[in-house]
Amino acid sequence: MSFYPPGWDYNRVLNPADGDMMSLTDEQHTTLFNDLREAGLFDYVMEVAERCDQEARAAADAQKPEDEKLAEREIFRPTLTA
Repeated sequence: MSFYPPGWDYNRVLNPADGDMMSLTDEQHTTLFNDLREAGLFDYVMEVAERCDQEARAAADAQKPEDEKLAEREIFRPTLTA
């Protein structure tokens, strides 16, 4: 589609490499997302991105030792000072 930044295609929009989105100029970023909205693809692209983020977080969590996982779930109460 004509609104993709130079060198981009649908697959790259759905699966950008680390730093790809940050490499876009403000104008390219705005044009891309506005045109995705107009084409009715914005919500789908955001769903795919969220799913990929969740999968990456799950994979990272699976690599953590069990004690680290438990420590992250621990609820800390604020200390009250008189």
